[in-house]
Amino acid sequence: MIAIIGLGRIGSRIAKQLKNKSLMLIDRDIVEKEGLNNFYLNKHIGMPKAIAAKNVLKTKKTFQIKAFSLDLTARNIRILKECRTVVDCTDNMEIRFLLGEYCKKNNKILIHTAASNNKGVVALFKGKPCFNCIYQGKKSLESCYGREIDERIVKKIEMIVIKILNNPKNFYNTLFRITENKIYRIKMTPNIKCSVCSG
Repeated sequence: MIAIIGLGRIGSRIAKQLKNKSLMLIDRDIVEKEGLNNFYLNKHIGMPKAIAAKNVLKTKKTFQIKAFSLDLTARNIRILKECRTVVDCTDNMEIRFLLGEYCKKNNKILIHTAASNNKGVVALFKGKPCFNCIYQGKKSLESCYGREIDERIVKKIEMIVIKILNNPKNFYNTLFRITENKIYRIKMTPNIKCSVCSG
């Protein structure tokens, strides 16, 4: 099962591409008029995003979709126990670090996504280095909250995530920096001072 955390512009598009997979959808927000797109419709306004997303993706096929409208915390993160892969599409640094630590300690694949204006990031973490190795001490990353993101960036993030999910072993510990015109592939290395890896 694949978990998608955060069902905004990026997360909802990735979910749509994975509608024929077993999914766990998690988001604490509701659908607002300003957030309508080709995924959420007028009838979804006021609904929890996770529930609305499940309704959009539901088909007559038997693929399992679980939806949870909740704020992911250390107390409930074990809900991800049955998921082999976690796709982080959140805007919250606290949740990003929480997911990073949980996935590292439970040997899960973490795919991190972020976008802001005309740039984006996709990174796959499995084992070392972990999310904390790369981002320890940083209080903010690219965020799609309250900003206009170039549609080309969103499409590139979506494309890379789907490519990774189709063959994750080819992308272990790889970070992609995305601009309007280029995609840079970077091999990440562990941080010997990482508190998660040494814990």
